[in-house]
Amino acid sequence: MSLPVTVDPATKAISVDASFIDSLGEESQKDLNEKLLQLNDLSRYLTGLSLPVPPAPNTISKQLTDQVNKLRAHGVTQSKAGKHQEALKHFTLAVQLALKRPPWEAALYVIEEVCGLLALRADSYMALNLWPEAYTDASLIVLLVPTDPKGHHRRGRCLQTIGKYSEARVEYLTASAALPQDTSIKESLAEVEALLAKP
Repeated sequence: MSLPVTVDPATKAISVDASFIDSLGEESQKDLNEKLLQLNDLSRYLTGLSLPVPPAPNTISKQLTDQVNKLRAHGVTQSKAGKHQEALKHFTLAVQLALKRPPWEAALYVIEEVCGLLALRADSYMALNLWPEAYTDASLIVLLVPTDPKGHHRRGRCLQTIGKYSEARVEYLTASAALPQDTSIKESLAEVEALLAKP
């Protein structure tokens, strides 16, 4: 099947005739729009390169890394000053920027960078008593890096706060298995076990 595709000569943006898209079913429209978005993202990355081909996968964009690190540093400074709302803004911007890395950059590097930022953002959410948001970030960390004990500890704290003590205990036990000497994990585990022991 051929598509009525056009390429903008200035921006290199790829589009399909609107009347053709309208003639498709709802699912097909959604699928085509999603594929066009991915194709345009890739086109934007490639046309933005100064090289004739994408760089090697182990190449990391220094400019983007510097921007992410700057936002992270500002967020940490704000957090230490007790300005958690400001810190949250910086961490969120840093996450958004880190996720804009070109698709050929090392996935493990991106995961590590994003998880570090999500951990900082989860801490800011917890400081602001925004527990559902903190739980979401902690769960993303656990999903991306299941062996991260601090991710499990953060998720346990969120669960404990909303009264889900059994689930929190499981998270603390998972964290404790990886970091048995960690004082904060030990304290959290003891606290939740005391809560579970109450009649």
